[in-house]
Amino acid sequence: MPKEMLMPASETKSETTSDRLFAATLTAVYAAWVIFVALHHEPWRDEADAWLAVRDMGPGQLFHWLGPAGTPGLWYLLIMPLAKLGLPYMAMGMLHAGLAIVVVALIAFCSPFSRPIKVLIAFAYAFSYEYSIVRRSYVLTALLLFLLAMVLAARHRRYVALGILLCLLFNTNAHGFFFAAAIAAVVAVEVIRSPQLSRGAIAGAMIAAFGAALALAQILQPTHAHLPSPGRRWPVLGYILCEAFFPHVQHFSNHQFHFPHGRRLLIYAVFLGLRGAGALVVLAALYLIRRSRETLAVVMLGGAAIAYLGVFKWYGGERHAGLLFVLLLFGIWIAEQRRRQDPPAAEARHGALLHRLSWAALTVSFVVACAEGVLWGYRDVRWDYSGSTQAAMYLRDHELADTPITCIGAAPVEALLPYLPATRVWYPGREEYGTYVNWGREWEADEHMPQEESLRRIHRQFPLGRYVLIVPAERLRSADTGGYQLLFKNSRYIFDHNEETYFIYLHEDAPALRARQ
Repeated sequence: MPKEMLMPASETKSETTSDRLFAATLTAVYAAWVIFVALHHEPWRDEADAWLAVRDMGPGQLFHWLGPAGTPGLWYLLIMPLAKLGLPYMAMGMLHAGLAIVVVALIAFCSPFSRPIKVLIAFAYAFSYEYSIVRRSYVLTALLLFLLAMVLAARHRRYVALGILLCLLFNTNAHGFFFAAAIAAVVAVEVIRSPQLSRGAIAGAMIAAFGAALALAQILQPTHAHLPSPGRRWPVLGYILCEAFFPHVQHFSNHQFHFPHGRRLLIYAVFLGLRGAGALVVLAALYLIRRSRETLAVVMLGGAAIAYLGVFKWYGGERHAGLLFVLLLFGIWIAEQRRRQDPPAAEARHGALLHRLSWAALTVSFVVACAEGVLWGYRDVRWDYSGSTQAAMYLRDHELADTPITCIGAAPVEALLPYLPATRVWYPGREEYGTYVNWGREWEADEHMPQEESLRRIHRQFPLGRYVLIVPAERLRSADTGGYQLLFKNSRYIFDHNEETYFIYLHEDAPALRARQ
């Protein structure tokens, strides 16, 4: 018999009110934290690329651009109106933060987790920083997975709602596409086995199939697209286990022990320990999900997709590994909700012990991730995530944004351009003006072009010397002989993307420099 039927009505109502008050408080505190950190965040080039793409392309151009970029366009569709209306760059950050707040509100109000677990999940690194502050499509993946968890855990299946959510999830990113495919496959098997096929199930299947076809039309790679190399191959699996549950701990230990002290054995021990701990967390989560076989199948297929994309396509560090954390929460959400609806018969002593130990392992990882989330938020408030904001403000405040701008190293310079709406950069690698990355060509070649070759092309393009030159990461090596004067270098500490430290030069023949003299 459910617990609520055994309790007096007044006590049940009091508990419900208390739960709602707790959920509202948690959501409000989280919202205050996220908005505060987001207002101090300096977006880097991956964030800028999406804004520039929707700002400077029409829907048709964007549709064809997404294939080489390797992602469906739901996130781009959401931010396109903001950019087209001329809203400030921060509008994207506020939209992203708002979506993250909705994610945590779902956890606070609707998830079956205990109050301490809800707090730890909300302020874990994934939700308090990576999927709330860094403006990417992954917040949509988390939001839709948790909405799907609510639909799938309900006693009565709403197939149309399920189809709509799957349609959207297919179009979030490559990982979301595979997650949606896994859920759709498992639900399809379940529906086929049922004695009667309802109209709702058919409608939901058609909606989901439309979303899958639309996503495929966007992400199928054209023949001319340049495929990035994953670089690390099979070791990526170890990184995923580390960074999904203990984000940045590996990097911190590497800097603390290996680089300053050369303690290789100690750092290898830390690496192996983190991988083992990550594997233990995965096993603990799978143990909690084990009774829900359909959910377990979805989680296993989704985990395989994360491994496949990381090993054979592209691995983006914590932002990709964190999706394993989200996927396991999705599975545990459904399993725990069903456990509450239909409590199992008395478990054997060892079963109850394993259940508690599994939650203990998860809780330890949540605590570590929570500490990392708060730490990274603090660092973003105190220091700069990228030097882009300060450099762009210098160009704007000193009226240099109207002077022709060129660069050495294309990708980092992209991070400045959302702050300068009328500015395009002449890229010596592709020898043309542009803003967003042209993913259909070997874009990395621009980054590896020698300074001497870049300068030769720049001098040919601007023979009169009337241009601003931006050099990321290091000073212009030929500044003394090339006729350049250094005007600006980032003065604030950049704690993460220090390759986006900018040196801004003017050629000695530039009119702006002559006016200064």
